[in-house]
Amino acid sequence: MLPADEHPPLTRLLDAAGDAEHTLGADQAALLANLLRRAAAHRGLKKAYAEVAARLGRAAAYAAAVPQPWTWTTTDEGTR
Repeated sequence: MLPADEHPPLTRLLDAAGDAEHTLGADQAALLANLLRRAAAHRGLKKAYAEVAARLGRAAAYAAAVPQPWTWTTTDEGTR
């Protein structure tokens, strides 16, 4: 579980997930990678959400390691 003081960066990102494309700096990507992976590992998170959080966490970690800005957007491409 994430401590309450770690919620704001993650909730801001997820609250606006469907609004537009997001570009974050490598330092912010590193922070979010950690938060997303910790959230994904939490037993209380439903499997489908945990998988999405884990994928986002890996993408953010890659961007932070390069380092380069991390850009992502939600899409329903490929879903039925």
